[in-house]
This record gives sequence, structure tokens and C-alpha cells, in this order.
Amino acid sequence: IDDKNEIKIEVLDEVGNILYKIQGMANINKRNKSYKYIEKWDYTVKDSFDEISEKTINESITYYDLYLCNNNDKENSLLHIIGKNLGFNKFEFDDVIYDNGEHIRVPFIYFEENKRWIDKLQAFIEATNGFLYVNNKKLIFKTRNLTISNTIELNRTNIIKNIEETYKEVKNNGYKVIYDRFKKLDNQVVFNLSSKIILEPKTNKNTEVPTMKMNYITSSVANPTLTKATAYYFAVEDDVSSRTEIDLEENKHYVIENWKETGCEIKFYNPLNYKLYIDNFEIKGTPLVLYKDNEAKALLPNISKEKENLIVNNKNSLIQTRKQAMFIAKWLLNKEIYNNKLYNFSTYFLHEIELGGVYGLVLDDIDTVVEINSINISLKPSRFTTKIAATEVKNKLSYTTIKSKISANPNTQFIDLTNIEKSIEDNKKDIAEVDGFQ
Repeated sequence: IDDKNEIKIEVLDEVGNILYKIQGMANINKRNKSYKYIEKWDYTVKDSFDEISEKTINESITYYDLYLCNNNDKENSLLHIIGKNLGFNKFEFDDVIYDNGEHIRVPFIYFEENKRWIDKLQAFIEATNGFLYVNNKKLIFKTRNLTISNTIELNRTNIIKNIEETYKEVKNNGYKVIYDRFKKLDNQVVFNLSSKIILEPKTNKNTEVPTMKMNYITSSVANPTLTKATAYYFAVEDDVSSRTEIDLEENKHYVIENWKETGCEIKFYNPLNYKLYIDNFEIKGTPLVLYKDNEAKALLPNISKEKENLIVNNKNSLIQTRKQAMFIAKWLLNKEIYNNKLYNFSTYFLHEIELGGVYGLVLDDIDTVVEINSINISLKPSRFTTKIAATEVKNKLSYTTIKSKISANPNTQFIDLTNIEKSIEDNKKDIAEVDGFQ
């Protein structure tokens, strides 16, 4: 086996049944060679992430009201969308739901062109507080829950020698999640011309004309729809009575070059023998506004404001509602603050153990429940072992103090279009801004 080879290892029982399968990229750690021409190789096998880490978003994409993960609606499930774009075709996902079983949705998602898909996957993990890993080319996502597995208990029958119990020193008494929220306004006019566009006669799709870029009243608009496109001309110049009104026709008077939730680009043509005056190009849709820097706090009981000592999370673009922020804050309070014991130990080979699984841990005076954080399997000849790192999850707060702060100052321009505008300038030197009403 050479370094970086893709290999597969199968662990069999006495009759040949596959107990465990490992597939991934081999990395050579060391080689021991004796003068008797005997070589001993030490490999580690890890899932290969080289290709997926370089996959980027081909063009900017806007989504509205996507599920974080819903196996019954994969087309509108964010994790399925990310997984497919990373090149996976095998999935094993838990649904992302609240305690009452309701699926968690994100009001607004904007993926910018040329950004990495793997970074969006990282944001998803942080927004769900779940486990995500690759096993035998399958992308696996597990939500955190406190349901204890009944397949196996960790005890002196399978733990080798000893167990290391570490106490985390925790001085914090709460967790604060800062997030931006989005609100949909009523369907309304989001663009119309502030002044007429005048077109010279006798132009068509073979004529070189400028591209008109139209910006909406907010950075993003759901379901933008052209609702009125009108113009007029004078059959006799300077004769007002010869004015004739027309409705603009697509592919005759205008061509849509780009039509997105963040704006549109149009080319206008005039096949007539007279100057054409475009007086209406009305677009309606549902505008989205941003409210920045909202807060959700989960605290241990009976903590006054003066004594608050909070862990503050980094803002995550996939956390956008008070309900979701509270849900995450309470989970993190339990995980990071209320449970403060870590365990490290080795066991005989246990093929039943899963990353993110919750198991009973019993050894003398230790009688608790743990969540598996990492698994390291050693397949040395005649000695298969599993090294496990776990976090105690036995304790769950029955009562949590909840506080929140909601921003009341809307921001209509919340997408940084600098990169997009530079790309347009580089590729379309003839572009022109069209003013709409504000």
C-alpha cells in the first residue's frame, strides 16, 4: 500500500460476517525494517476530504424558507443540497427538529459565487449543534439527543485497564447567541423606472446595446415578477396627437439577461421606425429586510444581570429566528456549562459504538451517561482496540432562565455586492445602472 492509496479494510467474525468496514485514504506513519528483510508498516486510514474541500459555488444562489434537514423534502433540505454539491450520493441524515417535532427552517440563505461549499457545511454543523462525518463514502449527520442506546453499555467487561475522568473548569453561567433575523414584507412594487428610457429606432438582438442593471428596494426580493412593461412612440415627430401606447414584448422589445432575487439585467430594443419611450418597467415581489444583532441568552437559574458571565457564540448566517437561537442557546448551556466531565478510555473492539451515540458508562463509583466525541480504532494483529473520548451528558437542566433582545432597526441593503459588481464591470463594460424609485 502506497501513501495516499484508497483502501478498504473489513473486520470479520469467526464465520466470515462483516462486523465493521473501514474505507478511506491510507497515510503512512512509519516503517520498521529488519535485517531479516521483514518490514512492519504503520498506517492510518482517514476519509479523504481533498476533493470536497476545493468545490466552490458556481453562481450566487438565493433560497427562502429552506429546511435545515428534512428527509421527506430533500429538494428543500439545505443539508441535502450541500451534500449533493460536495459530490456525495449516499446520505444518512437525522432530521433537524425542535423538541416538539417541528422541522427547523431558515428564512433566507444567500450563497455567494466562488465561496467554498465545505464552509457552508461547517456553518450548518454549528447552526445545528450536531455530528457530521464521512464513513465509507457516505455522508452521515446525527443530531444530539439524550436517548440512551440499549445496544451496549460501557463497563468493566469491555473497558481496558482504566478510565481517565477530567473535570472542566467552568466559570461561565450562561450562553448567548447573537444572530441576524430577516422579515418578509408584503408583496409590493420593488422596482420601477424613475425616469423614461429613450431608445433610438431600428435596433434588435443583433444590435450592440447596453445592459441595464436594475436594483430592487432591498438587497433580496422573493419571487420578483414583471407586472407592467409599457412604452409609447410618436408616429409623427413633434405631433402629440400621434402618440401611440404599446405593451413591451419579451424577445422583441427586451431580453432578460439575468433575473435573480438580488436584481436583474435587461437589454432593451426598438424595432420601430420611431423613437421609443419606455415609461414603465414595474417589478413586484416580496422584499426582505434585515434586523441585525439580536440576542438570545440561556442562563443557569437565579443568575442576576450583574453576575452574568456568558459564553458568546460567533454569529452564524443559518441562525435567524428567536426560536432557533433559544433552542441552540439552551443546548449549548447544557453541553458546555452544566455538564463538566470528560472521559477518555480504551475498550476491546466494539463495532456497535457510533460517533455521537449516547451510552451508559458504569465503572465502580462512575455511573453516568456519555456522548461519544471521537473514536480511534486500532487494528494491530491479534489486538483490536477502540480508543474513545466522551462527554458526560447525564445532567439536564429542568429549568433555564431565558432572555432575548430583538432589534427594531431594519436594514434593506444587507448583501455585499462589491464582488458581483466588480465581476460585472470586468465582463460587461457596457453595463448601465437604471434608476428606480426609492
